[in-house]
Amino acid sequence: MATRISLFTTCAAVLGTSCLLGLSATAADAPAPQVITGIIVEVTTGDNFLLRTSDNREFPIGIWGVDSPEINNQTGQRARKFSARLIQGEQIKLTILGRDSEGRTLGRVIFKENRDLALELLKEGYAVWMTGAAPNEAAYEKAQMDAQEARKGIWKEWLPKKGL
Repeated sequence: MATRISLFTTCAAVLGTSCLLGLSATAADAPAPQVITGIIVEVTTGDNFLLRTSDNREFPIGIWGVDSPEINNQTGQRARKFSARLIQGEQIKLTILGRDSEGRTLGRVIFKENRDLALELLKEGYAVWMTGAAPNEAAYEKAQMDAQEARKGIWKEWLPKKGL
């Protein structure tokens, strides 16, 4: 059975735009994902930010498909700093793919020269690929495997030392 998606949730609640309220669609006939642009005004963790749109609306966003460590540890602080260096104050394109249980808008974050922020975090070992959320992302899988092999970021701490 196809997953049901509320048009109200994906349009009106996320973007504040007017949609036909109360209608729902199956995933097969769901509209194309919404894409918005804005400036990142605050980086709170490696994978959570505050986005300001051109009409000065602000809302929290999270990166879809990955999870970054919280900032209560050194790797989480490094992940936040890494993301901040890349996108703080930058114009980004957000393809909205859902919402999380905390009300954040989840999406693919694209910045400078069509770079995917989730992929950049995975390459440096500052995030974990969430296979359940993004099962068909071969580039994410490769980036994570490469970071594991190189023992970057979280993989330096989480994987056993070689040769033991």
